[in-house]
Amino acid sequence: MKEINKVALLHVIIILAIYAMPWWLPWRLIIVYGLLNYLQVKELGGCIISKAQFKNKHEGFYKHYINKYFPNNKITNHELNIALDYVLPILLVIIGYIVQH
Repeated sequence: MKEINKVALLHVIIILAIYAMPWWLPWRLIIVYGLLNYLQVKELGGCIISKAQFKNKHEGFYKHYINKYFPNNKITNHELNIALDYVLPILLVIIGYIVQH
């Protein structure tokens, strides 16, 4: 039986909690999350859990699994970073505001 990577499992749980934030976290606090995420990326050079999981500064959760399951993808790191660092937090705030009002 294959052993479960505990860091990868924690990573998935955190990502699911982030996607569910509009339904459990006030939208104003989602803005705080977005700012903290931005600081993490800019000051620490990326996600600290990705660094723990992959032991590589340049490997990220999404890119790793996109490449693993869709090897012919044409998504660049730059495009993925724009989506995850800017678009996703803005969408979470908008969805949170809509859901909560």
